[in-house]
Amino acid sequence: MKSYIVEKLETFKKLNKNRARLLISCSDQPGIVAAVSQFLYEHDANILESNQYSTDPHGGRVFYSY
Repeated sequence: MKSYIVEKLETFKKLNKNRARLLISCSDQPGIVAAVSQFLYEHDANILESNQYSTDPHGGRVFYSY
């Protein structure tokens, strides 16, 4: 007999089999969001949520989570 937790985990995996998380870290520059959005569009992906953080908007590092 499967445990309750195992059953819930299996159900979660089935319901979310087409979901992914994309994490990006790169030099901050114009066009990054546009390039990522275009790539995801070309691969039939949909952005449900997006977060970003920049260490310095003028040449720092930027971190994106999609």
